[in-house]
Amino acid sequence: PWTVTAAQARNLKRVLDPAQIEIVPLEDNPVDALWHDAPQPESAKVREHAIEWAGQNSFDKRQAILKELPDNHALFIGSPQSCSWLLNVRADFLSNTPSVLSFAILKSDGSVEWIVEPEGLASARALKLDNVRVAKDLEKTLKDLDEPLIYDPSETPWAVEIMMAKRLTRAMPSPVPLLQACQNKAEQEGMRKAHITDGAVMVRFLASLSSQLPGFVDEIQAQEQLDAMRLEAGAYALA
Repeated sequence: PWTVTAAQARNLKRVLDPAQIEIVPLEDNPVDALWHDAPQPESAKVREHAIEWAGQNSFDKRQAILKELPDNHALFIGSPQSCSWLLNVRADFLSNTPSVLSFAILKSDGSVEWIVEPEGLASARALKLDNVRVAKDLEKTLKDLDEPLIYDPSETPWAVEIMMAKRLTRAMPSPVPLLQACQNKAEQEGMRKAHITDGAVMVRFLASLSSQLPGFVDEIQAQEQLDAMRLEAGAYALA
């Protein structure tokens, strides 16, 4: 149930019910049980995203979201990208994807309960973000919440919806993706700089590739060369 959203689970149920096939959520992922040599997660560094790139502080983003919600309601944010945007943070959990693997609950008073994956928990707590409590136990955080909770089934894992079964909730589209999509001037300028920087890197990379004999460089080597060029140019720092 962690690998599908609540909306996807409902759609599957709707399609399979006529065939009398039942969807059963499992506590443990069978793939994990079979993947004996799976790489172990490494610690992740969570960092603040500079205001010069974000263009808007987290407080103002929270207030804009709360204006779109019913009074005295909290909002569950199930997308790591949206959590990272809301709190102006980035991390290195995943290669080339700087989002912090986390969930967040924006409460009606503007405070945030931020549930971070264990690998980044220590560095997230070290940031000491304003009016943000970093937690590791999502189920307990949901249980302790003292106001009705809004969630978007299209971005909320089915497992989380199951956790919410015993509390007052309301399913509706989250206002966060639309607000996130409306980029401010700083974000637009950052996007332009990123395209210019990466475009120059691609020109250098393709020129280098064209000067080499066919078959001299394989696909993996080419990707490693491109990654090195992007790192040297600071392209990843613009994320």
